[in-house]
Amino acid sequence: ASQQVEEEYCLGRRTVAARQGATRQELKDSKLDVFTGAFISKLITYFITLTTAATLFAHGHRQIETAKDAAAALNPIAGPAAYWLFALGVIGTGLLAIPTLAGSSAYAVAEALRWRASLEEKPSLAPKFYTVLAISMLLGMSLIYLHFNVVQMLFWASIFNGILAPPSIALVVLLTSNPHVMAGRVNSKSLQALGWISVALTAATAMALLVSFIH
Repeated sequence: ASQQVEEEYCLGRRTVAARQGATRQELKDSKLDVFTGAFISKLITYFITLTTAATLFAHGHRQIETAKDAAAALNPIAGPAAYWLFALGVIGTGLLAIPTLAGSSAYAVAEALRWRASLEEKPSLAPKFYTVLAISMLLGMSLIYLHFNVVQMLFWASIFNGILAPPSIALVVLLTSNPHVMAGRVNSKSLQALGWISVALTAATAMALLVSFIH
């Protein structure tokens, strides 16, 4: 949501009133963006899972603690090209993730405390926002040097995200079905039904995961 506001801000819509509402073309473009992004991201996730199972897991490498461990384990299995490809992939992913993840925490803190927050602003105009952004990046980098098991942290972060998914999806469905919030552009009945099916499926999956941990 913050990124969408930033995009409109870049288009010259500097006030809340200027950013209210959306044309049919904007909604159409947004829909295409969401569907394309969701499809590509899930396709990438599938191939990551597939290649990890076919290489590391199949050869008994099940205690990977860092990206360096994963790259080193790939080298004798798939050759030096896979090692360097993995390294480049991690670097590229990191460069994409740093502004996104650190930015999301900075936006969350700034919006909760009603600070001025925008990546389009100079640091001098939004110092508190940029301070949180910098601290978030430094904390993330320090985890490596403090010898935390980063892979385990990513694993548990994914678990918590999965558990939080059902209520998050439910809130989105409720908000997008509310005429007052959506200014009349509410979800269709089919989309509402699909949303509640998603809530049910993710909730069942989360419950099954918790039960598997107990047993």
